[in-house]
Amino acid sequence: AAYQANPKPVVVNEDSTNLDNMNASVVAGVSWGYLDTGVNNYVDGYQSPPVNWTVNTDAKRAFFDNVLRLAGPNSVATRLALTGPSSGDYHDSVTLAADLHDQSGNPLAGLPVVFNLGAQSCTGITDAAGAAACAITPSVVAGTVALTATFAGTALLQPSSAATSFAVTHEETVLAYTGDTSILLGGTAHLVGALREDGRAAIPGEAVSFTLGSGASAQTCTAATDANGNAACPIAGVNQPLGPGSITATFAGDAFYRPASASAATIVFAIPLSGTFVISDQMAKPGQTVTFWSSQWSAANPLSGGAAPGSFKGFAATVGGFGCGTGWASRPGDSAAPPSTVPSYMAVLVATTVSKSGSGVTGNTMSIVIVKTDTGYASDPGHPGTGTVVGVVCP
Repeated sequence: AAYQANPKPVVVNEDSTNLDNMNASVVAGVSWGYLDTGVNNYVDGYQSPPVNWTVNTDAKRAFFDNVLRLAGPNSVATRLALTGPSSGDYHDSVTLAADLHDQSGNPLAGLPVVFNLGAQSCTGITDAAGAAACAITPSVVAGTVALTATFAGTALLQPSSAATSFAVTHEETVLAYTGDTSILLGGTAHLVGALREDGRAAIPGEAVSFTLGSGASAQTCTAATDANGNAACPIAGVNQPLGPGSITATFAGDAFYRPASASAATIVFAIPLSGTFVISDQMAKPGQTVTFWSSQWSAANPLSGGAAPGSFKGFAATVGGFGCGTGWASRPGDSAAPPSTVPSYMAVLVATTVSKSGSGVTGNTMSIVIVKTDTGYASDPGHPGTGTVVGVVCP
């Protein structure tokens, strides 16, 4: 009698994949059966073995999307989990990541996830596996900041979020010393250091301290790095022991950057009070034993520009400025008035040509080297001045 009073089916079973039929059944207040026969290929359908139970075809997706639509707004719970790193260096890009799934663990694709690292944010879109990622370069001081990921939800999907702590660590730094290493006693040492992030990007506005020598005699100066990451300061009136030494550059670090330091070997040298000695370009090689003063100077110093006059004994009485590319002049023998003593580490001119005109001798300065002098020198050319090349001043 009830059916005759209201003749309609209670169940529409195994109908088809037609969503119009599905919607009509819902309007009529009866249940409806989805029938997707497939073609026995493990891709289509649910009815024909072997069955692929995933939502992998347009028909399947359309059915489940319609189910969600009919279920009403925000009807499906979601779960968001952070999966990326939990720490990263200041100023280094870090890729944040999260996975978005529904309440059954199915990945949700094509949806935006917003990541917040402190006050910084970026957005990633979930892929087929429900994974979203985007990159942020931390710009806050080293320490712990909040990391959150948020999915805002859709008409069908409920919002979800995840949160954790993220450790911003001090950025790695590299400090390289690029200043003077051959340093004139009593002169000015030009000290330079280059400060870089990871050895590449310049770090401006940071203090670098330099120490020339060690112990009680050490001399220091401090300078800030410029836009290129270079810090430079002079030490005037160098007062260090002659010979090998060291220089150290130090960056103490700050709230953003790790400390760094660099060191370099130095040689402190001297020059005679007036004039200087000369060797040939053929002999001016590191580690070479040389003769800078001798009655046989020309024989001990073959020149690439031709033999030197025999009257030149090795001392240039007048020098046109201390530097490479200058000329010098002298007189034959010991009439050039060489000094009575020589420094233990001494700058010596390197010539390619030496010539005599009348009573005058002239030559050029191709380079300047440092010679560690031997004992036995005297201002008489019969007492040769010898030593070993241990450094270069210029070029």
